[in-house]
Amino acid sequence: MIAAFDARTESSQPSLLFARRTIVLAVAVYALALSIYALLRYYTFRTLYFDLGIFSYSMDQVLHGWEGIQSLILPSTPGHVGHFSPILIIPLAVYALLPSPATLLVFQSLLLALAALPLFELALEVLHRTDLAVALSLLYLLYPALQGVNRYDFHVEAFVPLFAFSALLAVVRKHYVGFLLASLLLLGTHEYMSIVYLWTGLVLVAYQILAKKDVLLGLVSRRWTVTALALGAGFLALEEALNVLLTPSHASVFAWLGTTASAHSGGAPLLLDGVGVDVGWKLLYWVLLLAPFLLVPLLEARLMLPGVPWLGLTVLASNPAIYSIYSQYPALVLPFLFFAAIWALRRPQPIPRLNLSGRRLAIALVAAGLVASATIGPLGPLNLYDGALSS
Repeated sequence: MIAAFDARTESSQPSLLFARRTIVLAVAVYALALSIYALLRYYTFRTLYFDLGIFSYSMDQVLHGWEGIQSLILPSTPGHVGHFSPILIIPLAVYALLPSPATLLVFQSLLLALAALPLFELALEVLHRTDLAVALSLLYLLYPALQGVNRYDFHVEAFVPLFAFSALLAVVRKHYVGFLLASLLLLGTHEYMSIVYLWTGLVLVAYQILAKKDVLLGLVSRRWTVTALALGAGFLALEEALNVLLTPSHASVFAWLGTTASAHSGGAPLLLDGVGVDVGWKLLYWVLLLAPFLLVPLLEARLMLPGVPWLGLTVLASNPAIYSIYSQYPALVLPFLFFAAIWALRRPQPIPRLNLSGRRLAIALVAAGLVASATIGPLGPLNLYDGALSS
C-alpha cells in the first residue's frame, strides 16, 4: 500500500501531509460555497417543489409518525420517494435534528464534497504522485457536472460518488471486505446501481471465461467478479419483488427507468422513440462530461465499463434531464470517468500533442477544471445559460 513517495516520485512534489491538508481545505471551501448557493436558491424560491418537496414531505411524515419508515426507504405509493433507498436513513437522522428542506441541501453539499477524500487516496494509490492526486481531487470539486448535481435540489444520487470511489479504492487496494461494505452502501442508494453491478459482473464473467484470465489491469479476480455479479443480481431481484408488491404503478425497476428516460407517459415501450431525439444535445452532454479531463478517460475506455448502461440510456432517452449536466444523474457515471482518467494518467504522455506530464499535467488539469467551472458550471460567472449571474 502506498503511503509515501516511491522511487519514481519527484522531490519537487508537495508532501503527503500538505497535500491532504490542501484537499481537506478544498472540501471545506466547496461545501461552504455550494451550501450558501443552495440556500440562496431555496430562500429565493428557485428550488423545485417536486423532488425536494417529496423528500422533505416523506421525512416529515415519518418523523411525526404519520407514515412508517418504509414509505421513505422502499418503493412506495405516489407522493413519497418511490425508490429503493435504505441509505435515506442517514439524512433522515440529520433531518430529525433540524427539520427543514434547507438541512437536506446543506447535507448534500457536504456529502458531494467528501467524495474528494477517497478520490485523492485512489489517485495516490494508482499514480504514486501527490501532485496528480491533488489535481484530480481539485478537478472533481471544480467539475461542472458535480456542481450541477449539487444545484438540482436534493437526491439520493448524491451518495454515489462517495461510495463508488470508496469501492474502487478497495478494489485497487485488494480489500475485499472494504469493497463489500462500500458496495452494500452503494447498492442501497438507488436501484440503478444494481443494474450497474449486474452488467459489470456479466461482462467480466464472460471475458474471464473466454479469455481464461483476470481483467481490468489485473485488478479483478474471479472472486471479485462473482461478488459483483451476485450483488447486482440479488439487489435487482429484491427491488423487482418490492416494486411488484408495493408499487403496482411501477411494477418493475425497468419500467421506472423507461418512464424516467421517456418524456412521454408509457415508459419502457416508448424508449426506442427517443433514439433520434436531441442527438446533438446528447453528444454535447458527453463532450461536456469528458472535456474537463482533456479527454484522457478515453485512453482507458475499458475502465468506464460500469458507465455503459448510462451511455445506453442517454442514447434511448427523450427526457432532457437524462442528458443534462445540470440534473442529479451525472452522479451515476462520473466516478467511472474519474477512475478511467486516473489510470490513463499512468501513461508517460497521456496528452501527446501537448507534451504534458508530471507537474505540468497536474497544472493543466486544474486549469481545465477552472475554465470548465467558470464557463459551464452553475456558479460560473461566464455561464450565461445557467450561471450564478444569469437570469
